[in-house]
Amino acid sequence: MAKKIKKATDALQSLDEEDFNNVLEFIYTIKKENKLEAPIKSTEKLIEIIQGLDDNEKKDAIKLLDSMQYPQEKNKGKIISPYLQQQLVEVIFNFLYQLRESYSALKEERDHL
Repeated sequence: MAKKIKKATDALQSLDEEDFNNVLEFIYTIKKENKLEAPIKSTEKLIEIIQGLDDNEKKDAIKLLDSMQYPQEKNKGKIISPYLQQQLVEVIFNFLYQLRESYSALKEERDHL
C-alpha cells in the first residue's frame, strides 16, 4: 500500500497546476456521485462508538449485532430494519414494566396482609 501511495504522490507532484486541479475536481465528482461521504461518516461514527466501549461492553455489542440480524430467508445476516428494532425494544420494555408493576402489586398486597 505504501508503494501505491508513493506512486500516486509522485504522479500528483509531477502535474502542473491545471492538471492537478482537473484531477482533484474529478476525484470530488466521483466522491459526490458515489455518495461516499455518508457511508464514511457512518463507519467513522460506528468505530468511534466501539472504541469508547470497555471490553465487556464490546462483547455485549457483538451479541447485540448478532441478534439484530435476520435469522433466515433472503435477508439472512442483514441487520433488522430500524422499525422492527424499535418494535422489539418497545415489546421488551413493556414486558419489563409489566413485571415490575406485578412485582410491586404482589409485594404491596403481601405487606397489606
